[in-house]
Amino acid sequence: MDTRNVMMVGFCSKGILLFSPLVQEIYGVPACKSVSTIEELAQYNDMIDSIFLSALYIGLDIESKISRIRKLQPGIQIVVMASHYIHPCAGKKIISSGADVLYANIDNETEYKNVLSAVRNKFRYYPKDVRDAFNNQEPTDQKNFFDLTPKERQCLELTLNGISVKSTAHTMHVTTGTVGNMRKSIKDKMGANSLVEMLQTAFMYNYFQGGI
Repeated sequence: MDTRNVMMVGFCSKGILLFSPLVQEIYGVPACKSVSTIEELAQYNDMIDSIFLSALYIGLDIESKISRIRKLQPGIQIVVMASHYIHPCAGKKIISSGADVLYANIDNETEYKNVLSAVRNKFRYYPKDVRDAFNNQEPTDQKNFFDLTPKERQCLELTLNGISVKSTAHTMHVTTGTVGNMRKSIKDKMGANSLVEMLQTAFMYNYFQGGI
């Protein structure tokens, strides 16, 4: 087996229990270490060869979190894993932000073998639908939920916490009409057709920054 030092980042204790066997299989290593946050990673002094990073943990702060890891561990291999389906636009964002491998949307044995080869040989890899999105010169599905304004993010977080329109308006010192307009803008940027779909997308891309 490989002797590389692999670090899982952004997984809770249950996530570590669920996914550490997968990590060991992907890398071909007998064991791996884990930290819950990048702050904990900063306190780790031993050499790390590769980071297995939870897409739920990085949420929508993809660029800033991958950039922080790059500063802490220059030249390290970064593999981002999503346990849910990643929209191709989100996949493009993850790769463009500096991830080497996106372990997501793997739906056949050939792609699985390709991602294993990429991880073990330190090649770059992203799934077919993300590759197609990169090759498509005319984007057909704009996903702008990475570009929410600070006010829209605050509005969304309050909505995710079950806060009513009236209470959200009071907290943000705006009118209820403004809250309604912000929610509509958020839905449009997320490509959501309803409030429920907006919330589902927000949970998928982890506005709570919790990790899995």
